[in-house]
Amino acid sequence: MLLIGNIISLIGSLLMVSIGFIKDKKKILLAQCGQFTIMAIGNLFLGAYAGTISNVIGIVRNLTFSRTASTNTLKVFFIIAQLSITLAKGIHSAVELCPVFSTIIFTWSIDAKSTIRFKIMLILAQILWMIYDFYYHNYTAFLFDILTILSNVCGIVALRRKIHE
Repeated sequence: MLLIGNIISLIGSLLMVSIGFIKDKKKILLAQCGQFTIMAIGNLFLGAYAGTISNVIGIVRNLTFSRTASTNTLKVFFIIAQLSITLAKGIHSAVELCPVFSTIIFTWSIDAKSTIRFKIMLILAQILWMIYDFYYHNYTAFLFDILTILSNVCGIVALRRKIHE
């Protein structure tokens, strides 16, 4: 199961890194739905159920927010859904809270006016996933978490250059 989970996660991770170069928030949200689907399947194989729940909540959230304005009410709804479902499933270690906190950070910052600020929040959320993936021996995702962080940094640099032109 470890090998299968890592192979599936590799596919999702390749998509995840490429998303770091997208500059439009709506396109980022939609592309992440594909990534979250693949990563959820990989997490299932690894027994990383809090990650699976976070990915499924992320798909619904991203589809919602790509079609409608994010309101504080909707953000709170998705945060409560994330917490409720994860806690109902059961938390067996503190590291299982990493995807929960990652989702909270991402959900709350989803309507950031600045694409640069949005990418910074993506980096913070990805750091939590990096910890979680390492814990669950999802080594391909762990490696690509690092690459995703770096690709978002490159995206920020490109956006800053564009602003200064």
